[in-house]
Amino acid sequence: MTLPLPTLDTLAYDPLVAQARDLLPYLSPEWTDHNAHDPGITLIELLAWMTEADSYRLDRLAPRSERSFLRLVGVGVRPAQVARALVAFAANASLSLLAGAPVRSADGKVRFQTGTPFQVVDARAVLRISAIGSTWVDHGLAGPAFLPFGARPAVGDAFYLGLDRALSPAGSRARLFVVGADLAADEATWQALRADRPRASRRDRAGGCGCVGWREHHGARVVWEYFDGVGWQALPGLFDGTRALSLSGPVRFRVPADMRAGGVAGHGDRWFIRCRLVQGAYDCAPRLKALLLNAVLARHVADEPARLLGQSNGQALQRFDLSREPIVPGSTQLALTLPNGTQTPWAERPDFDRSGALARHHRVDAARGQVVFGDGRAGRVPEAGGAVSVRWQTGSGVGGNVPASTLSSAPGGLSVTQDFAAWGGAEAETLGEAKARAVRSIAQARCAVTLHDLEAVALRVPGASIVRAHAVAGFHPQLMHFEVAGCVTVVLLSPCVRSQPDPTPALCRAVRRHLDPRRPVATELHVTGPAWTTVSVKARLHARGGLSATSLQAEALRRLNAFFDPLTGGPQGDGWPFGRSVYRAEVLALLDELPSVVAVDKLVLVRDGLADDHCNNLALCPHGLVRSGPHEFEVSPEMSR
Repeated sequence: MTLPLPTLDTLAYDPLVAQARDLLPYLSPEWTDHNAHDPGITLIELLAWMTEADSYRLDRLAPRSERSFLRLVGVGVRPAQVARALVAFAANASLSLLAGAPVRSADGKVRFQTGTPFQVVDARAVLRISAIGSTWVDHGLAGPAFLPFGARPAVGDAFYLGLDRALSPAGSRARLFVVGADLAADEATWQALRADRPRASRRDRAGGCGCVGWREHHGARVVWEYFDGVGWQALPGLFDGTRALSLSGPVRFRVPADMRAGGVAGHGDRWFIRCRLVQGAYDCAPRLKALLLNAVLARHVADEPARLLGQSNGQALQRFDLSREPIVPGSTQLALTLPNGTQTPWAERPDFDRSGALARHHRVDAARGQVVFGDGRAGRVPEAGGAVSVRWQTGSGVGGNVPASTLSSAPGGLSVTQDFAAWGGAEAETLGEAKARAVRSIAQARCAVTLHDLEAVALRVPGASIVRAHAVAGFHPQLMHFEVAGCVTVVLLSPCVRSQPDPTPALCRAVRRHLDPRRPVATELHVTGPAWTTVSVKARLHARGGLSATSLQAEALRRLNAFFDPLTGGPQGDGWPFGRSVYRAEVLALLDELPSVVAVDKLVLVRDGLADDHCNNLALCPHGLVRSGPHEFEVSPEMSR
């Protein structure tokens, strides 16, 4: 429970005056006139009023002070966030788009802008197929998410994107955007990877290892290739922003001059580029929704023309009306032109908390749509007679989270499609919301001191597919029967455990590198997968009439498979606990609850194919988990009483 905050504002006017009057006979016996007309009593009342006013502030902090305390823990009040949308362009001829190209809705009310210049090529994707081992899989152009390398990717598997013509012009910069299972979640993962980049770089330099870059997948390596009429060649000038297809992102490359049709049997009239797995393995097979040629992220912003707001009167806290539409935080470019022609730029700040008396800073009051200047103590006062001119962008907020197919208009006769809803737009955070986020941030483990800390930090490794983590003290994975002082083993479980039970060695190494600088110096740390025990159940079910033997066996099999599931099984339904024994009594109770079952006998637990004839429970290692094996049930009529 939280401790109650003390009330500091306990001094009121009337008790203060009464207490002072009561002390007068002791402190000043010659003072005998205690009536309200006495000047001394007037002074007492004045001081009591001032004391009450000062004590009123003890329980209340100014917003500036609260923001300062938040900055001490690395938290700032978030401004309004700008929504993003993925748009794809198509043209009858190749052309270049500059940064800031506008994209609008059909009625022109919703305005977005592209954030980067790029080349629009006139080719179109017409085929998506995969070569998985010796099997070819056609994914079609539309439909649900698909697995480009299959459910169990292996080195040599490849994904092919077929085009209706060769990419042109040669040497131009083409862009292909890979859309993963969740655009918003993938962007959050990229942000976490960028935030961890400085620490990861220091960690890798200190370790002296040739570790992979932060943009690269920790285990899998892919190459992007094109067909030149003779064989497959690497795409020139490649930038792969997908982490080996594990995250949404762009793939940029130079258009090769010798690209030819063919390369895939039965499709000699198509031009192909392909992505091929050449090294390593995935913890979870990548799942894609789409691959869009000529696609780019657009932001919910629109440039507004420069405007003269007025002249400064030289007074503090001046305000100038700007716009009633949402203003993008940090987008204002303000200049003050003095009567002698001198022009000085002013920088936008979210507040004046750290602005000096001479700092040329201004802020934007988004609620009123105004530009606000300082008071001469926090933020400079603009000189009298100076002309205030400004450029800015409108946008941001939840209004930018438009549904799919909203954006359909682009300049220059380009056709544009928006296959996915925009995401990321949010209103400005209040000070109270920032304080709540700071409390959550402080409670979040940053250093792996306790076993719980190790588990929490392991689950937050950026770009790692981990759904459960369990830390075991005094345990070494290679010395399972001995307690090793100072040793901690972290056991990982991936969300794709049903198809791939064990985490890859690359994932274990990535988690180990992430935990290493956060652990106590004297702790020996190991990261591994669980020790699996296959549990099979043999039992006889006595059932009354009303349910066929086949249906009863199927229901018993379903319940046991669910009970032993590592992700959703166990007594609590949140996955089988690490190291927890399998108790015969629980299995008996589970089978006894089946419909039409009146009794269960001859129950035997089988561990990894070896039956236990002593009717004992099955004990597991500290890092052990169970998985359901083949079960056998004999259905007999109800026993006689």
